[in-house]
Amino acid sequence: MTKSRNFATAVHIMTALACAETLTSRVLAQSIQTNPGLVRRVLAKLVRCGLVEAQRGKSGGSRLTRAPSSISLREIYEAVEEGPLLRVSGKEPHSNCVVSRNIQGVLEDVFEDAEECLKKRLASVKLSSVVAEVRA
Repeated sequence: MTKSRNFATAVHIMTALACAETLTSRVLAQSIQTNPGLVRRVLAKLVRCGLVEAQRGKSGGSRLTRAPSSISLREIYEAVEEGPLLRVSGKEPHSNCVVSRNIQGVLEDVFEDAEECLKKRLASVKLSSVVAEVRA
């Protein structure tokens, strides 16, 4: 299982945009301490889902399309993460091992439940709450 930083990066971007209204990918990358290319890739996903709009050019930048109070962390998560957070191995089970033959099905059920719990919790948190805590 690999860990993705897309969600944390996306929440950082969305929080910064909520605080400053319009920012360039270069400024966002400096804030996150990463390269502008990564920021642009995450921004592209946020744009595709309608959470952010971007304007190119010298006076361009990105901004939120809605008020932070109307954006949930679940929306951000679903915009940038591809597939579930937890995944079972895609390897063929070892036919002579009872654990290997059955573990994937067991874990799939547990992982599905965990993903639903995560999404439910993320749906209950608005971007405006994150902004308020960051500013506190």
